[in-house]
Amino acid sequence: MLIICLLPFSLSSQAAKQPKRLAMVIGNALYQHSKPLLNPVKDADSMEVALKQCGFEVLKYCNADRNVMEQASIDLSSKIQNNQAENPIETVLFYYSGHGMELSGENYLIPVDAVVNSMEEAKLRCSPVSRFSSILQENEIKYSIILLDACRENPFPKQMKNWGSKGLAVTNIPASLKSFVGYAAAPGALAWDGEILGNGVYTKAILQHLRTPDRTISEIFTKVAKSTEEMARAKGHNQTPFNLTNITEDFYFIRTQNQLRELSDGKDSAFIGKMILVAGGSFVMGCKEGRDYPCKLDVRPSHEVILDYFFIGQTEVTVGQWKAVMGNLKGVQVDESCLECPMENISFDQIQGFIASLNKKSQFRYRLPTEAEWEFAARGGRKSKNYRFAGSNNHHEVVSNIFRSEPEGDFRGSGEMKKVMPVKQSIPNELGIYDMSGNVWEFCQDWYQADYYQKSEKKNPRGPLEDTQYHTIRGSFWDFEKPEDNCGVANRSNIHHSMRAQKLGFRLVRSVHQN
Repeated sequence: MLIICLLPFSLSSQAAKQPKRLAMVIGNALYQHSKPLLNPVKDADSMEVALKQCGFEVLKYCNADRNVMEQASIDLSSKIQNNQAENPIETVLFYYSGHGMELSGENYLIPVDAVVNSMEEAKLRCSPVSRFSSILQENEIKYSIILLDACRENPFPKQMKNWGSKGLAVTNIPASLKSFVGYAAAPGALAWDGEILGNGVYTKAILQHLRTPDRTISEIFTKVAKSTEEMARAKGHNQTPFNLTNITEDFYFIRTQNQLRELSDGKDSAFIGKMILVAGGSFVMGCKEGRDYPCKLDVRPSHEVILDYFFIGQTEVTVGQWKAVMGNLKGVQVDESCLECPMENISFDQIQGFIASLNKKSQFRYRLPTEAEWEFAARGGRKSKNYRFAGSNNHHEVVSNIFRSEPEGDFRGSGEMKKVMPVKQSIPNELGIYDMSGNVWEFCQDWYQADYYQKSEKKNPRGPLEDTQYHTIRGSFWDFEKPEDNCGVANRSNIHHSMRAQKLGFRLVRSVHQN
């Protein structure tokens, strides 16, 4: 079985000016003459997605036999050389998941059809890592990254009882090549394949940390090592990754100011509009004296929360976007004449159906925001000016279609605005996000619990663990006659997951880390 995929990462003209990156990903699991492995193909699939999101063009090979392994090295060399004239490749990453072994100080990657009865046969029929690394050296690649999730047990225990040390050997890095080599386990130690239908524990840790913005490669793989150790230990295994590098300058997989911003404007914009990057950070969540009022019981106590980077919709999902994803407006009751109005009169359960359909069409995975993500974004993230409402202390500036009984109190001039309005009718907040105060309530992913703030986690809280049947909603809606009391960003309420109502909509979020 052989799958070969050439998957270019699509960038805008501005991002295309960034140095070019190429990755080769190999996952070998279905061994014909040795013990099959559980997860290398899934590992390769997951790494393909992650590397594309880091700006790499990806060559992927799954269950490669000896001929395909040799062809892969030829493809790598040709790909590099064919780009030398117009857009030279600056960074090459080689990733392998599968059986590997060390023989006479050299590391070998084992094709799925390898038949080995002696050390000499092994050297002839398996692929030395140096075959790939030498290509990078010969072509003077600026940055070379080699990741080997291959330090598993001897795949030929009967034929080669004394085949050499366990695991893989540490190899020298040529001084002329700026390289990072990551091993799934320490020299002479073994790596755990992980559990069925998952990822190898080392690869899983890479996927958790690789796409963290603004961290150097050394910082990321320090985190990878720690996570690998913790996950292996939890299952009764000992595994400590090992890194070797001579890269002295800062190398980043993702920088906030370029690739991440390009990812926010990908092909999905035709379906769900622009996504805004919210840089991770900390903030005081809940009703804080001197900043928010009135302070209801369920928004107390105020407490510090720390969040990772994420993307959030610039607007609520509109009627037109719902129709584009679902193909029609069947099963919903909404004003079809206003395609730019927020989608409303829908339940949490219906939203989950929409998200499932969207994710089938998309290269990304969308979801509802957590309550903490919603509030952090509404407050303006790191750019927050501590406004009471989303973008201002004056609710007349940011609360769409507010209704006031006094004519002078209605900034639109009449009570005719007492209905849902198209998105972007008010000023945006500090992050350029619209309508997070008023217009429609917005669903969050969290179950609702009135006293949750008394026991909330500090880092990336996800809400109560128990199913309360009610989900948190935030942002308030157009029908309040006192928006100054009800549309503050600290305000929260709840509704049963199966209920739907006018004035109830949602906006989307997706994580920076996706696997």
